[in-house]
Amino acid sequence: MHSKTTIIDGEEAIVGSANLNGRSLRWDTETAVYWRDTKTVRELQTKLWDPHFGETTDLDAPDPHRRWSARAEENVVLPPGQRKGFIMPYNLEAAAKTAKFRFWVPTNMV
Repeated sequence: MHSKTTIIDGEEAIVGSANLNGRSLRWDTETAVYWRDTKTVRELQTKLWDPHFGETTDLDAPDPHRRWSARAEENVVLPPGQRKGFIMPYNLEAAAKTAKFRFWVPTNMV
């Protein structure tokens, strides 16, 4: 199953197959699980973040997202064998070179 995970403020989570676009929300058959139990949502977040971050993440630390950005900047200059986790910055310039508007896709499906 191809799935996505959304965690909102460490208090709510959605795990399912839908994309947040017109195609998934209007035409495709999708499924998801949504819950609001803060304890299990935080456990899920830790289980997902730790392997990507390369060490145990402290969800109560000030601005954990800033730590992700810092880790990405640290990793980008290191050879793959020396990186901590799998966090890398997103290369907007490379994406812009391959991104193209596809006129045959209805705009309400994007």
